[in-house]
Amino acid sequence: MILSDEDQARINAAIAAAAPKTKGEIFCVLTPSSEEYAIYGLAWSALAALALAVLLAATTHLAPLPLVLIQIFVCAALYILLSVFGLAPRLAPYVHVRHEHAHRYAMEQFICHGLTRKQNPAGVLIFVSLAENYARVIASEGIAEKVDKPLWGGALNSLSQGMRGGDLATGFVEAIEQCGALLAEHFPAEKGDVAVKHEIYVLGRPKRRILARLLARLLPAARGGEHRDAGPPVRG
Repeated sequence: MILSDEDQARINAAIAAAAPKTKGEIFCVLTPSSEEYAIYGLAWSALAALALAVLLAATTHLAPLPLVLIQIFVCAALYILLSVFGLAPRLAPYVHVRHEHAHRYAMEQFICHGLTRKQNPAGVLIFVSLAENYARVIASEGIAEKVDKPLWGGALNSLSQGMRGGDLATGFVEAIEQCGALLAEHFPAEKGDVAVKHEIYVLGRPKRRILARLLARLLPAARGGEHRDAGPPVRG
């Protein structure tokens, strides 16, 4: 479910349409995955290779060296296949583990875009992570204090329907329109305000997650303000 150039243009147009009506900001982030999940792919590949080696040892008369070489080859081949086809996230033992990774990555994006700064009390992050089938709307402290969580439900429902129906761009557009209306109601633009327009951030697969988490903690933005989740994640 990768966004085409036309889809991204629609989403950017929706952000641009909402921007002049409010002094708040809307950030949209789409990522194919919130974690590399390499450890899960490697663990299951090694387990399958070990099981095959045990089976061959019990049913054949292969020498130890060929068994070890077969085990190494099978482990490597399975790991490469899982990585190439992006199946490693499915091997995480529990759905909530994948959602914890997605939530953590959403919070990293929330911090990196400066939405915890007290100078930016009316910011909203619309976040989707495809591998985890996860969507969340996170509002900064200023707007979260004025809008009850249930009111963000429409934006989350739009994202959910877009993900399940294969029309993610429409889901984003509708979520932006609903979040923009809430921002315009509680933080309307004033005369002389300069509209801040953003484009959707389409990220690649995460790399060096440990370093990213360390940097997120050290960033000055992480030490100011608070956040509130605007609603429950979309899970599947």
